Amino acid sequence: MDPKIQELLAERERERAELDQERQWRQDAEAEARSERRRREEAEALAASSESSTLPLFLHACHELLVAIEIVTDPTQTTQGAVTRLTNRRVPSRITLWDTFTEEQMKVRHKLDQHPHFLTEKLFPSLHQLNYVRQLISPISSEWDLRYYERETVENQVRAIIDRIYENDELKRAFGLRGSGCAQAKGASRDMWNDKRMRSHSWRYRRRRVKSPCPCT
Repeated sequence: MDPKIQELLAERERERAELDQERQWRQDAEAEARSERRRREEAEALAASSESSTLPLFLHACHELLVAIEIVTDPTQTTQGAVTRLTNRRVPSRITLWDTFTEEQMKVRHKLDQHPHFLTEKLFPSLHQLNYVRQLISPISSEWDLRYYERETVENQVRAIIDRIYENDELKRAFGLRGSGCAQAKGASRDMWNDKRMRSHSWRYRRRRVKSPCPCT
């Protein structure tokens, strides 16, 4: 073969090898950049989940926590022990639609909207904390499981909101709250409503109508 042709073929082979090497370097660099970006996004997400939450973000996370409920339907897997005796206890005989919920919820949200700083300030438990609560909740197979679930997903979260409202004098007046949030921790959610609502709530309760203690969620 002509030496010049051999030289041209060899040159072309070297160029092809260089192109292949450059292509490999570029692919490696792009893969490293993607990996670095993914690590950065994961670190940012972890940092964000560990930060205190704003009220809208906290309410959304509470909703996700509520709908995560799991109920054991297999009778062989449920607790066979005695349940709480209903003697001298007020209990509903049926559950009916809370037909004024939307109206009352809008009133609460309207009051909150009058204080935008309260909605944007990070005052509430982090997403990481709520995820931890979710991990500790077991499928409901007994009355005690249900009590634990209700306390961790509803009572404690409502209390966190009302405690923060108690610390804001303007909101505290807007909602007609009295006294100290810490001193009335167990009854804080009930104190959020004025006497008229309380009387209405009690009347409905006697008529066996079931309501949530706080329509802000």
